[in-house]
Amino acid sequence: MRLASFLVVLMVGCQPGLREWSDLTGASPSPSSGGDVDSGLTLVPLPSSPLSPTPPPVRIDVYLHVLLIQVAQASRSEVAPLWDGLREDVLSSELAWRLHRNGVRVGVGRIDRWDEVKAVFDRIADRRVHELPPLLSLPSVPVALELDRLPRDQTIFYVGSDEIVSGNIWPGSQKVLRLTYTLDSRQIERVHLAVVPEIRQSLPATLWYDRQTGWSAGPQRRGEAFGAVAFVISLEPGEFVVLAPGSKADVPGMLGGAFLTEETPGRRYDSYVFVRPEVRHVRQPD
Repeated sequence: MRLASFLVVLMVGCQPGLREWSDLTGASPSPSSGGDVDSGLTLVPLPSSPLSPTPPPVRIDVYLHVLLIQVAQASRSEVAPLWDGLREDVLSSELAWRLHRNGVRVGVGRIDRWDEVKAVFDRIADRRVHELPPLLSLPSVPVALELDRLPRDQTIFYVGSDEIVSGNIWPGSQKVLRLTYTLDSRQIERVHLAVVPEIRQSLPATLWYDRQTGWSAGPQRRGEAFGAVAFVISLEPGEFVVLAPGSKADVPGMLGGAFLTEETPGRRYDSYVFVRPEVRHVRQPD
């Protein structure tokens, strides 16, 4: 099953229903639960008056909540109400058009309306849910969501900003959604999330010669980051982004269909990828 792995360091299996959606919507643990992990970002408190105690520094931890829901394409019309509660005007018109041409649809929703999203999928019997534990991530450090359990031969086409269709054949390759975030310096709760589709391919080991160590062998890798379909989106507290196949995803080999649909014997599934960054303020010991 191609999308069943959906890895971010850890691998989770397919959940039977939508009962376990807490990782995207649940309340945050108490600050002490993240006390052993250092995110590398510390806020220095402002000087206080001599008569008041100095508050302890606060560490900023950012967790990525990721949820994948797959729905049989036969039920595609039943998912249509999902978009009524999402904002699709979050990207420039030029970028939104380019994503549309590549078979990708993007929307932003709010956690306080999550019950409406959940209700849409609860009505669909043929669905599969894959949920990851919250992942502590560092600013500007990429996180790879692997969409293939094992390498396989793939052909992928995309429409560039010049409206030219390009493509390639990638034997023994794996598809990846690369996520990277930065914090807004003017509003620490706002997260700028970058999403980049990539294809990665491992090649046979090659030999090279070093005068000191002699001949050495090592793996060789190549791939491509599809910048034409990459985007950066700013998310306020309590917001999430969803990636889904667009109307052009049914074009054979088109990027949106390659990344966000799955073919199984006798059935084809659409994939909805939900990502929510959560900023936690972790108070340090006095």
